[in-house]
Amino acid sequence: MAYQNSQTLAVTATLLGVLTTVLGMLKVNQQRLEKELNQTKDELDTMRELLPMCSWCKRIRIDDDTWQSVEDFLGAQSQAQVSHSMCPDCLHKYFPEMADSVLRELEKEKK
Repeated sequence: MAYQNSQTLAVTATLLGVLTTVLGMLKVNQQRLEKELNQTKDELDTMRELLPMCSWCKRIRIDDDTWQSVEDFLGAQSQAQVSHSMCPDCLHKYFPEMADSVLRELEKEKK
């Protein structure tokens, strides 16, 4: 009987040790997730702010005297990458002689 009690006690102690380890791991994971959530909230807050942008070169002011390109700003604030293209309005404005044919070709490629 004493042997059985000591065996039960050993199993109980082992289970308590495992449970304590699992709870510790859950706490660490919870802290990591809370930290990631707070970072994500901060990033969203930054993205919701009004951004001071130069009307001419389109760079963004990131502090009182530092300006950064839109591409660099977006890359630093998010995991977004910028791909450059030209909208139809600018295509017509800057390349009027070829805009229609380029747009027709693009439309063919979509099909």
